[in-house]
Amino acid sequence: MLMPSPIEIDYRSSSGFLISSIGVRCCGHEITLNLNGVRGIGILGWESSDSDDGWVLMTFELDSIPQNATVIYFLPTSSDEQKTSILSWFGGGMSSATVDSNEPLSIVQPYGAQASTCGYCGAEPGVRSAARSSRTFGVEAIQLSCSTYQKMIDRGWRRSGTYCYKPDLAASCCPQYTIRLNVQEFTPSRSQRKVIHRFNRFVRGDREGEATECDEVTGSSASNSKGKQGGKKPAPKPKKDAGFSLIDELYSVEGNTRFPDVNLGHEYSVSLEPASFTQEKFELYCQYQAAVHNDRDKRPSGFSRFLCDSPLKNQKILYSVSPPPYLPVEYGSYHQMYRLDGELIAMGVSSWLVACSHMAPFSLGHSVYLVYLPKMEEHSLGKLSALREIALTQDMARHGAPGMGFLYMGFYIHSCAKMKYKAQYSPSYLLEPMEYTWHPFETCAPLLDKFHYVPFAHPARARRPMVVDGTPSPTEDAGPQEEAFHTVPIRASVLQSVMIGNIKRGIVHTTPAPRSSLWKDASSRQEITEVATLLGEELATTVILTMP
Repeated sequence: MLMPSPIEIDYRSSSGFLISSIGVRCCGHEITLNLNGVRGIGILGWESSDSDDGWVLMTFELDSIPQNATVIYFLPTSSDEQKTSILSWFGGGMSSATVDSNEPLSIVQPYGAQASTCGYCGAEPGVRSAARSSRTFGVEAIQLSCSTYQKMIDRGWRRSGTYCYKPDLAASCCPQYTIRLNVQEFTPSRSQRKVIHRFNRFVRGDREGEATECDEVTGSSASNSKGKQGGKKPAPKPKKDAGFSLIDELYSVEGNTRFPDVNLGHEYSVSLEPASFTQEKFELYCQYQAAVHNDRDKRPSGFSRFLCDSPLKNQKILYSVSPPPYLPVEYGSYHQMYRLDGELIAMGVSSWLVACSHMAPFSLGHSVYLVYLPKMEEHSLGKLSALREIALTQDMARHGAPGMGFLYMGFYIHSCAKMKYKAQYSPSYLLEPMEYTWHPFETCAPLLDKFHYVPFAHPARARRPMVVDGTPSPTEDAGPQEEAFHTVPIRASVLQSVMIGNIKRGIVHTTPAPRSSLWKDASSRQEITEVATLLGEELATTVILTMP
């Protein structure tokens, strides 16, 4: 099939690469192309303009083009980073008229289906189940764009470091439902406000009793400090007739955030920094794991893999209002540091991601994990940190981060008491595991009280009624992977566009899956089909698979 018209990629286009004629034109950069699966390629010309920005034009003659082919090009930037993008042909025509030049490449290596012991139904903290009753499908993420990872989460995936996994809810002992909170409609409950008031009174140096009834009604937690004076002005007091402001209440005791000159009994700060390993963080993690989870593993490598390593490629957050210095300026992986009198008392692990709908890009927060000093347990730092992440999400939205509407709180496990607290933040929604739609928790809870596994869009297909003591009946055989995950197998026509990648010297060489040598092997073909099915049709055609 002859290419009907040339292709031109204009790097100067603000909306990305504009496709109009054959070849590649790049403003101010050299460009490396790899055309894979395309025969009869010849370089006809290389032109360079004399203008200040200077662009180059590389032209290719294509005698023919197969049903599927991919061009991957790398653009070195002035900061020595690389921007990467993909162009794909389908049936001789471009799949899209525009390619986003700011979208990093996403590459994963499938690990396949896994069965492991469960950490949620052990007899006591730190004790895992005797049976290998937790089933997942896993991939190692070499790198992911933030929007790709967001789309994976919206299909039930989750990551631990660079390892991404999708639980098989129907076949596992403790079904894990993705849960998210609408932060714009969130109103703290009375008990949640009480947690904030108690901690704020402690920071201000007033530990006489608990939050007062006046505090509960008016939302005022600012009392006169009985701590150090130091010539600083008193902490700000909300007016008694003012409504409760989650952001103002939490920030009011953070000397580094909103009120650097307030008079506090303790020096308390909350700061956000890119996820990275430090000895201080590692020591806090070891204390927490030993006290809370009875985990004595003190290997730094384990901590790094779990809470520091990330495959996410940072992308700029486009605020409409200039953000203050305490807000993140890029989507990516972060550690939120809580310090009291200079001591690290807690560390929250979170990600801030961007997703794209047919209307516009929107942003989302993801709460991943929290570790804290065991001696601070009385201050309910788990609840406090969740409220602080909600406030941060609201604050980012207030400064114009596009559509910052949801905070994802990981997995909700109805059969595990220590994971059910997430539903206390309302309004929350659970991800339906068959159609990947969101359902209000209030409508899901009665079904989960009766059944162990429930596809909320198809409640008639619920499995394993719960017995009287709340323990699920024995696990049934899951059968084939497609049946176990209750996911419709990917269409054969979509499989034609799944790309297999091979990385050599920093360049990704790709081949359509059906043309790959791996396709001849039955087990490899099944694994490619499985991961494409679980990623879904959109991601299956944009995420590159590298096979072991």
